[in-house]
Amino acid sequence: MKKIFLTFIILTMFASCALATALKDYESGKKAFESKDYAAAVEYYNSAIKKNAKYADAYYSRGEAQMELNLYDEAIASFAKVISLKPSFADGYYGRGAA
Repeated sequence: MKKIFLTFIILTMFASCALATALKDYESGKKAFESKDYAAAVEYYNSAIKKNAKYADAYYSRGEAQMELNLYDEAIASFAKVISLKPSFADGYYGRGAA
């Protein structure tokens, strides 16, 4: 029982660390986007998504940056992922339609 509890604590710590680094990458992506460095923004969002595959906001922001780079097929895929993760998030549908 002690081993199971210790394993749970360790896994929780790793998951929390991954989520924190995903958030850091997401924030860096937002700064790059604001600076109109859309390619760098996409890379930061990709990194955040790699660390947290269910990070809908990162998919949405990546889609916006991809649209700025005229990567419409990629943007549509990003917005489609937003919709699959958060079906009630209307901006995902709007983004997909705009792309």
